Amino acid sequence: MGPKLKPLKKGPIDKFFKKKTDDENGGSSQLPVQEPCDELPTPHGSTSPLVQNQMGSTPGQSKPLDTQDKEPHETHSFTWRFDKKTRNLTCTKAGTIEESLKRSQQFTEIAGNNQNKELVIVKDGKAISSHFPCCLIKGTRLTVMFLKAVKAVDEKKPVRVPVHYQRKRSSGDLVTFHLRTRGDKNVANIIRNPALKTEIQEMTVYAYKGEKVKQALRRDGRLLKTVFKKNCELYTNTDSITEMSDLVNNYDGESFTIRLVNKLNLPESQAWQS
Repeated sequence: MGPKLKPLKKGPIDKFFKKKTDDENGGSSQLPVQEPCDELPTPHGSTSPLVQNQMGSTPGQSKPLDTQDKEPHETHSFTWRFDKKTRNLTCTKAGTIEESLKRSQQFTEIAGNNQNKELVIVKDGKAISSHFPCCLIKGTRLTVMFLKAVKAVDEKKPVRVPVHYQRKRSSGDLVTFHLRTRGDKNVANIIRNPALKTEIQEMTVYAYKGEKVKQALRRDGRLLKTVFKKNCELYTNTDSITEMSDLVNNYDGESFTIRLVNKLNLPESQAWQS
């Protein structure tokens, strides 16, 4: 018979667990189950690893970056008409009215057959821009037409708000006002495309609260640069005058005509200054 083995000494870890063994009669073959020990102490002022994991590894980051930029967009529907045919469209994503229309296969086919022409969208008898926010189109009927495009090489490109900026603004931050497509007698030609002036008498311009009238008109992109180079102002039927430097906040729903204050050209820096 070999030498008798000495029992193993219990180490520090053994006091944290108690082994459950089967009774001597061998009633169960289940492996021993270890009971959890008391909670290990943590240094004063620190947080346990489990709580740290639940809180997130980066302090101050409340939600992932890919969800921070997503803004809620209320689902809305509208109809659009082309060539005497009316179609329904439901919009579920924030963007421009042209982007919404492009989700329609029928519109895509129609636009493909009218390349090199200018898209004109009419709402309530007034022309809106192709980058008009779709959130302002609810329960209404649009008329879609394509006019002969005018390529003006000497014109500055329209200043437009990036789409990601539009999506972060709610419809409550927006105002719309209307503008006659023909100016007063001293500045009758104000529209880049004369065909639009022939077809439509008024156009609708959208603006964000806090910006100036000039900013909204420049972003719209349908006016000739004469409007900005000359000293122009807007007036209503009651002859109430609105200057280009005025804020748009109180002009929601107003209708204006552009007229010339004088024939002096504004300094270049002032003409294109927002």
